[in-house]
Parts: sequence; structure tokens; C-alpha cells
Amino acid sequence: MKWNFDKIGKSLAAAVIGITAILTPAISSTVLAQGTAAVSNWTREVASQIKLNDSNTAPIINKEDLEKMSPDYLVWDTWPLQDRQGHPAVVNGYKIIFALTVPRDVIPGKAP
Repeated sequence: MKWNFDKIGKSLAAAVIGITAILTPAISSTVLAQGTAAVSNWTREVASQIKLNDSNTAPIINKEDLEKMSPDYLVWDTWPLQDRQGHPAVVNGYKIIFALTVPRDVIPGKAP
């Protein structure tokens, strides 16, 4: 039996997107503002006073050090399925991770 990995990959990507669309309303939480919450006015001047340091800046990631997850797909923005309290959900003993994917050959300006 010969496996058609291209078809399997596209089907898997479509399934992840479909499941995400179905489950998003069910797992979304509602955040309500409190009447006593203070309002902050963010201006360009205030933002320019922020000092960048290790506690508020993402680390530099060297693209060459990243492991390619799939030769046929670009994968980014990976996150876990969460329960209503925002904790990683466990479904039948598994933690489910979602990711945005796209076939490498659909990126404009990129050769397949």
C-alpha cells in the first residue's frame, strides 16, 4: 500500500482548521471589565519610555537553528487546546496542540 503523504497532510491541515472553527465558540472565555478598573491613556510618549530588557522582550531566534517540522508545509503559531479556565485541556488522555499551516508552494514569491 502506497501512502499519499501530500493528500494526508492537506487533509490533516483541513481537519485542524475545521476543528478549530467548531471548538472556538465552545472554549472561548468571556472577560468582563470591572466597574472600578482604571483607564490608562497610552500615548507615543509613554510607549517611548519603555526600556527593553530580558523581562519584556522575546529572545532572538536564529532561523537556521530551527528544526523543519514538515518539508511540504510551513507551520507557525502553535498553541494548546485550553479548558474554560485557560489550562491545557486533556482529551482522552491527550493534550491537543493546534497550529496554523500552509503548503509551502502557496506562498507568493516562493518557489515550491
